[in-house]
Amino acid sequence: MAVSVNVGTVVEALKILITPRESGSTAHNPDKQAALLSTLQFNVSSLEEELKQVSKWEALVTLRERVSKDAPGFHESLQEDPSWKFTSVALLLLRCLKECMIELAKSFQPPKPNLRTPEAAPPLSPDTLSVAQQKTVQSVLQFVVSMGICPYLLPGIGLPLQRRSEFGALVCSMVSCDLPQVRTRRLYIACMSLLEVSHHSSLGSLLFTQHLGDLMAGLCQLGYCPANQGTQESLKALSESERGQCKEALRGLLDQLYQPLVIRELLVLQGGPRQGPRPSGAAAPLQRAPAPAWLRRLSGQLLSERLMRPNGVQAVVRGILEDAGAGVAGGREAEAAASNWKKCDAIAKVLASCPQQSITVEEYYRKVCPQILDLLHIQNTLTARQFQRVATETFLKIGREQPQLAEKYLIMPMLKPLLYCTTTEADKAPDPGETLVSESALSQCIEDIVKVFVVGNDPTVAILNFSRQLLLVIFSLYCFARQNASHIRSACQDILLWFLEKSDRESAVSALAGLSGLESSLPSLPHSSYIKPGSEGGAMIAIREDRSEDDEDALYERVTGEQWRLQCLVDLLSINPHNGLAADFFLYCLKSLTPITAGEESPGLSPSPEDSLLDIERKLTLRYQSGEKKLQLLQVLSVLCERISDSIFTDVKQVVEFVLMTLERACTSLATSEGGTVASETLSMAMGLIAAMLGAVELTSADFGYLKQLIPVLEKVMESHPEPVIQELASDLRVTIATHCAVPLTKRTHNDSDTEKKDTRPKTQDQRLNKDADLQNIQEILSSARDPDVPTRAAALRSLTRLLEQRHPQVTEHREQVMQVC
Repeated sequence: MAVSVNVGTVVEALKILITPRESGSTAHNPDKQAALLSTLQFNVSSLEEELKQVSKWEALVTLRERVSKDAPGFHESLQEDPSWKFTSVALLLLRCLKECMIELAKSFQPPKPNLRTPEAAPPLSPDTLSVAQQKTVQSVLQFVVSMGICPYLLPGIGLPLQRRSEFGALVCSMVSCDLPQVRTRRLYIACMSLLEVSHHSSLGSLLFTQHLGDLMAGLCQLGYCPANQGTQESLKALSESERGQCKEALRGLLDQLYQPLVIRELLVLQGGPRQGPRPSGAAAPLQRAPAPAWLRRLSGQLLSERLMRPNGVQAVVRGILEDAGAGVAGGREAEAAASNWKKCDAIAKVLASCPQQSITVEEYYRKVCPQILDLLHIQNTLTARQFQRVATETFLKIGREQPQLAEKYLIMPMLKPLLYCTTTEADKAPDPGETLVSESALSQCIEDIVKVFVVGNDPTVAILNFSRQLLLVIFSLYCFARQNASHIRSACQDILLWFLEKSDRESAVSALAGLSGLESSLPSLPHSSYIKPGSEGGAMIAIREDRSEDDEDALYERVTGEQWRLQCLVDLLSINPHNGLAADFFLYCLKSLTPITAGEESPGLSPSPEDSLLDIERKLTLRYQSGEKKLQLLQVLSVLCERISDSIFTDVKQVVEFVLMTLERACTSLATSEGGTVASETLSMAMGLIAAMLGAVELTSADFGYLKQLIPVLEKVMESHPEPVIQELASDLRVTIATHCAVPLTKRTHNDSDTEKKDTRPKTQDQRLNKDADLQNIQEILSSARDPDVPTRAAALRSLTRLLEQRHPQVTEHREQVMQVC
């Protein structure tokens, strides 16, 4: 039967019910509780009188009687309790409004749109509520929830009404019903009636946006509260079918509503912090009662189910973070941002922990980890940073707590595009011209590595190992991006610098050797692949067309490509010149150079008469490869010497290691070569560097520990070098290092050395001072400061420095010449 009641008529009746009026008993009544009860009674009576007298309410009265028959329980307690009577009347009218709106929507047939005026708005459905009508319905819902649900909830279930507002505290003190069976029955009627009202989408939206938590709390209590939490009388108020109905209704709400909103309310239902013991004499803190154990378990189970559903992780994050910007509107941006980061870390901790309700830990991570990776790809700029923070922290926490599962379900899927490049077998590779890795997959993979590895900055062994596997591929992309306008350039650079910084020094140097081509320990791109620009400013990896290795263009491309890669590598090392890595890599190259300068050759590479043709071919191939590595090393050293600044060394240890290798290589060259000119110049340079450092740097005991490594080599130079000057300087350096500069380095030139050899008479202290003064003739020092011999020049400059510090008069007289030298 069609309902002829107008929506406005029902809303008008609701407005009469909730509009405050002063009855005779409420005037000048100081008791707020009594005044509220009197107002409720007066409004109910006024509405009933209105419905009897005016004919326009006839259809509404008929509809209300029909709805009351379909909803048993309303007529049982309408007389005695004013608050419940008011609630019952309001619930009946709300159900009437729902019936009316549904019938009107069914009968509505919108007219066909006018093609002449397509911009005109379509006609509204007759069940649409105006803004004023929505406000009236919202007020009625607030009355119903406040007096029909909240007062009948057990302590710890939901947010206490008395803590929300002064009106809430007044309502809680006004509703007095000590019969558990009646309280349970009233709660059941209110919850079921509101669920019935929510079957209309507009009314459901008004209800759930404001009162979902209270409705869920009521359904949890009705459906799941165990016997030991209440009395047998309260449990007897509901049949098993009614309790099952409440459980089913709760599940329906959780499945159908906006999941972030559901999750936020479930977190509220888990309750406040558990009450700990208070110090004696301390006032009781204003805290909500802790949720009962059964409700905490139920909420945890329901949250776990939400979490493991499709997009459940994102729903959890949104449920907690969507209202995180509330503090910003109040001008507390910094405080709100700090709170948001704390929330992100707390969410990550929850996501990383497998709930007790999960079947197995691996099953949980199998469902959740793909969703965690999806959080890295949120595009909304307002929430992307928070989602990425949650994803990164969760990723790292799982990696620390479950490294094997993290590798299987997080690291490997995230790195799959680049790992595929380094593991593609020849028989499984795409055909020539096909794409090995698409632009979108490659860009996303690199961005994810930056977000998790670089920004997360938790260099565990597993993360560093996987980063090392991809290092050569990322370096190839970096070199490519530097030749083109590509957005992946900075990301690749950040990954490379992060790995080199976070790895131990030996691993970092070994990685640089792999990037430069001196070692082949790093996985690389397939030989048949190449990098080409993408249409979106990125890059893609494809299989090149077949062509001969002897092609001149291919050879030119290879040579220029290797040169460009070395320049990119050196530029990468120049970004952070003070970390000492460039010097360590330079020293590594020098160590590799020593066997080459000594003329050493790998054993077993020379063909012998008894070798077969295959053995000869193998040995020749190995010799060719060995020669190629030597040329590569010389090229690397050439680029390093050309492009790295002279301040490459950052500590004494590196300088000592450089000098040690230089001296050893010079001694080897001196013993094997005929002329020895290069060896002498090298020795002069190395010992001059040590001499300058001993006079200009304040050395520690640890520094002298490094310097003592030079003593055996200096002794070898002193005994074997044919030039007396080099021998004497080596001897002086030896003594100075061994005595920790207690015996200073002798500042003598060639002439000084000859004079001292001729004058062998014993000298007193004064005579020695006079002799030292005679020897410091300014002209001789200035002449020695221009000497091409490095040790002589270094000693003269040290003498000039000391005289300048002492403000010696001869320096003042010859200041112009001194300034020219300095």
